[in-house]
Amino acid sequence: MPSASAGAGRGRTDWRRFAVVTVVSVSASAAVLTGMGEGALAASFQVSGQSFAVSFDHLTGEGFQQYAAVDAGADGAVHPVAQTGIRRMTARRMCQSVAVPLPAVGDVVLRMTAGDRGEPVTARNLVVDTETLRAEAEFTGVEIGRDAGTVRELPGGTGPAGAFAQRADRVEMSHLRQRARAATAGTFLLPDLSMRTGTDVPECR
Repeated sequence: MPSASAGAGRGRTDWRRFAVVTVVSVSASAAVLTGMGEGALAASFQVSGQSFAVSFDHLTGEGFQQYAAVDAGADGAVHPVAQTGIRRMTARRMCQSVAVPLPAVGDVVLRMTAGDRGEPVTARNLVVDTETLRAEAEFTGVEIGRDAGTVRELPGGTGPAGAFAQRADRVEMSHLRQRARAATAGTFLLPDLSMRTGTDVPECR
């Protein structure tokens, strides 16, 4: 795990290069297998065969939690993810995209942007099933290695008992880039929403 920066106050961790890759560590893989055995599927629906990109220029969240889980596809495939929850989120300049292979035309990109003109993107009880994530991040009130069955940042958002989890009272991330399998939210406000679709549309970077 990244180390706390020199001079950081108690309970505050400044992770200048925060990265999550859910399939790297043996402990995360073990937690995924345990979760499968205990029925700890992340998304409440069967996921598609494609992951999607999501980026924010800046994100602030209250009530952060994260633990390993799995998403299941209709074809029976399982996908290890880090189920990342934020109780209240405010963000600037969101971009979301996915490349969908279609017969005869090839990859078609669906790209959506929001929060570009001042009013922020907001969400409540946001859960993202993350495969990879990179950002400049600062966490306040951090607990790493907590039992996933005891995290309570989101309503009904606990993980499998005995599995590894981490939580924080508050998180700030800049230049966030991630790939995810699924996302759910109680509410999601997207001001200045714009969508483009086509074979020449670039994915989010």
